[in-house]
Amino acid sequence: MIKSNLKETFKLIFRQCVFIILNICAISKLLGGQFYMNGKLPEKIANTTLGEASGFSLA
Repeated sequence: MIKSNLKETFKLIFRQCVFIILNICAISKLLGGQFYMNGKLPEKIANTTLGEASGFSLA
């Protein structure tokens, strides 16, 4: 019985952690933390050609 309660508690904590992480990611996207906002693209990035960009930047 204790093992069952421990398992359920772990599931609940894990779900709450996933919920918090996903909400942080969503809020940062909505507030412009991940992508550049319209008209605020840095000149260095704007002048980079596709051949010079890294695979990570392209993804």
